[in-house]
Amino acid sequence: GAGADKLRGGTGADVFTYDDASDSTSAMPDEILDFTSGADKIDLSGILKKSQLSTVRIVERFTGRPGEIVLDYNEQTGRASLSLDLTGNARPDVLINAQGVIRSADLVTGKDLKRITAEPHKTPDPKLAPKPGASDTVYGFNSNTGNPSMSLNASSKAPWFKVTDPGGNDTLDFSGFKQAQRIDLRSGAASSVGGGVNNVAIAKNAVIENAIGGSGDDLLIGNFTNNVLKGGAGTDTLWGVGGANTYAYDKASDSTYPAADLIMDFVSGRDKIDLSALQREANTPLRLVDSFTGRIGDTVVTFNPQSGRYFVAVDLTGNRQTDFLVKSTRLIKPQDVLGLAS
Repeated sequence: GAGADKLRGGTGADVFTYDDASDSTSAMPDEILDFTSGADKIDLSGILKKSQLSTVRIVERFTGRPGEIVLDYNEQTGRASLSLDLTGNARPDVLINAQGVIRSADLVTGKDLKRITAEPHKTPDPKLAPKPGASDTVYGFNSNTGNPSMSLNASSKAPWFKVTDPGGNDTLDFSGFKQAQRIDLRSGAASSVGGGVNNVAIAKNAVIENAIGGSGDDLLIGNFTNNVLKGGAGTDTLWGVGGANTYAYDKASDSTYPAADLIMDFVSGRDKIDLSALQREANTPLRLVDSFTGRIGDTVVTFNPQSGRYFVAVDLTGNRQTDFLVKSTRLIKPQDVLGLAS
């Protein structure tokens, strides 16, 4: 069913059945904990029947045709993923993770399965950019790597690289993409960016501190260092994981009332919400108030008992309406917010 489920079949030939695309999405993927290729099966026939797809293809990367499946395998972690594009938007509508290889013969589709590429393709090989010592490196947009495969611009399509970083304070910047992305800073993890699936990997011994999302509804996942996470525009979901994390906002459009970000694991007294750049961009002081008074820059930090969310709300027009809003599942105190007027 729906939600990020953990599935264990145990011994025997197990069938993991998916009837609806919402059963395992890129934002909330299932994980099969003991998948055995050649014995177990993943049944996608229900999803494909609902989507009325006549052709299913396994491809290296999505090309924008409905019914494309990408199979990935990371040899370092032993984790596999199955991504299915149902709509032809070149991004996964269904994402299933697994411990163990997934091959085309393991899939039940009810269709003729055409294999366009060898399977499963591996996580990107290392392409280490030349860099002196422990310099601070930006990968992606605004890159300073000097490596074309790790440098993006306005015309770039989904990249394909692996970061093996010796040190410094480093950033994955995918701010120029409009697709919904999953940016994962954990060592050994793979991110799905620019419409790709698991197309940017981080080596096990590498530490990347910062992530910048694009204008889609992104999922950002930190690690156990002190991270700076910028979701950018869109309804983003943010996990700090560990360390003293900063959730940074440059402008009000990064997190609006109808498309507010949600911080999943904020730790008051350790983590910060940084509105300093937003305050400079708005060119007005942000003053803490209990409720909006009609003054530009009014900022409310409180709890909504109806939604069960803590939040920071800012009125930047003086109309007593929320122009910027970020939500949290956990306590936020005023002293956790940077950029407020003293």
